[in-house]
Amino acid sequence: MIRNNNITSAIFLLDQKVDPLEFFNRLKVVALEFNNLTDEQRIILKHWIRNTVDETIAGNAIEILESRKEEVEKMVANNVFMIKEMKEKVEKETEMEVRKQEEELRKQDKIKTVKKLLAKKFGNLNNDYNKKIDNLNIGKLDLIIENILDVESIEEVEKYF
Repeated sequence: MIRNNNITSAIFLLDQKVDPLEFFNRLKVVALEFNNLTDEQRIILKHWIRNTVDETIAGNAIEILESRKEEVEKMVANNVFMIKEMKEKVEKETEMEVRKQEEELRKQDKIKTVKKLLAKKFGNLNNDYNKKIDNLNIGKLDLIIENILDVESIEEVEKYF
């Protein structure tokens, strides 16, 4: 069907769930090899792209379809490079966010542990101590956990605040 190089083949090639990189590679095939499309069919194809593809990608895709064949390779390469950069940026931001969330979960676990150990050793903690413990960093929480057996009074915990 793709060998026919008609509008149906072009839409069929582009209308599959693929990532943006693959979409641009398929678009390159359409731009370079679908020579038999009439002006009307090209208008229909551009309209279809505007209505089915993300706005940013659609704008770039239409620009590629309207460009001279000599420019198509370069334009597709630029778009692929841009998408790869965006993808890497999103992955890096996601990774940083996951680490941040994991760190916060570790901190919350340590806060619970400190409160549980202090309550077990000295009885229920007042709100002031609870709030101060909530604001400690992981390093200070670790110190309290490590030294809990040496702490003789709840007041000695204040040195960590």
